[in-house]
Amino acid sequence: MLINTFSTPIQVTQHSHPLLNIELVKLAYELKENPNNKRSYHLGWVSKIFELEDNILFKQFFDDKLNEINNFIQQYELIHNYDIKCDGIWFNINPQWAYGFTHTHGGSDFSAVYYLQIPKIKYQAGHDQGNKIVFENPNPSQMNHTFYQRNMRYNEINSNTWGIEPTEDMLVMFPAHLPHRVNQNLSNKDRISIAFNFSIKQNND
Repeated sequence: MLINTFSTPIQVTQHSHPLLNIELVKLAYELKENPNNKRSYHLGWVSKIFELEDNILFKQFFDDKLNEINNFIQQYELIHNYDIKCDGIWFNINPQWAYGFTHTHGGSDFSAVYYLQIPKIKYQAGHDQGNKIVFENPNPSQMNHTFYQRNMRYNEINSNTWGIEPTEDMLVMFPAHLPHRVNQNLSNKDRISIAFNFSIKQNND
């Protein structure tokens, strides 16, 4: 019997909402026209962090994902009632050559990204490319141990990185402390996503 302890859950779901997606993409480009809405990024554009109340589309989107969020949280088997609080929501537009360095999302319990538009990319052998979101092992002891530097068929147990190739309408949820990065967009079409952080608040009612 193999006991896989101390695992880090990542939930991947697919849920299409075509009309809402169209409106969100439109909103992303509208916000991009205002320089006050931009945060620094590597050749791409990231909007400032908004509250759900800032636009009705943010609230509609978040409410649409609540079932998937609850399914994810239930894996933790909390013994008290809880409320889900959105800590902020923002857009990412990655044109050709844009990418994201490794980072985490401090101050929240969980993070999520939903893919609104994914370009098709012609792959080249031997290159780590594509639209992948790449997660890094949060256990530094394992990452630095010589055993894990050997040639292996990598899986969930022995990997120091784990990449997920997104498709349109895909929602990826993960603990906010989990380091992750985004591969460079080699297409001439924008890669567009909407991301959000959320926390779990105990409800004593």
